[in-house]
Amino acid sequence: MNEDNIECVALEECAVSFTNKLDPSAIFAHLIAQHLLTEDDKQVLMSNARTPREKANYIMHVLPRKADGWFDKLLQCLHDSTDGTGHGVLLKDLEEKRKELRERRNTGTPKTRKHKISVRGGAEEEQRPLLARQEETYSIFLESSGNHSNHTIQVRSSDTVGSLMDKVRTKLNISHMYGIRLISGSQELRLTNSLRDSNITSNSRVVMVVITRGGMVS
Repeated sequence: MNEDNIECVALEECAVSFTNKLDPSAIFAHLIAQHLLTEDDKQVLMSNARTPREKANYIMHVLPRKADGWFDKLLQCLHDSTDGTGHGVLLKDLEEKRKELRERRNTGTPKTRKHKISVRGGAEEEQRPLLARQEETYSIFLESSGNHSNHTIQVRSSDTVGSLMDKVRTKLNISHMYGIRLISGSQELRLTNSLRDSNITSNSRVVMVVITRGGMVS
């Protein structure tokens, strides 16, 4: 297990602590200062339509897709925003979990975790950890509503719509000055939903609508 995987697993194994203890409003400015948020991320986290828990869950899922060093930057953000929050406890949880995983790697005693999920009919099936699912990539087709051009994008089922939007901006060099809407079928995709929850599977077709200045659609 390399360092990046260790940090992803550390965050995953602290998921309950993270969503319960993180105060999105208290850490927001610190995440911006560390360049961990895109303009789309900021819009999601400033939305009054999201609960603090939903925002914490969004942060937890988008951070591992940021640049190298995201975990240490997250720890620094938690350290700088401890006053009046549970961030001190969360900071300790994450540091100790990463240390535990490093020691486990160095001693060659990996811990395999199996999750059980209920399925229709009351049966149970094993669910692989989030990290394993994230490593499974597949292609989807992006269609621009303006010029009807098509592009292929590599994604994971655990990606959020927000992270897909980041990939679209990067691939097509679309400025953050312009808004983007992603549509599948007749439904606009919600930024905080995963592609799995949005039923975006291999070879799915997603339509992109770009909103330019003045509200014009291209």
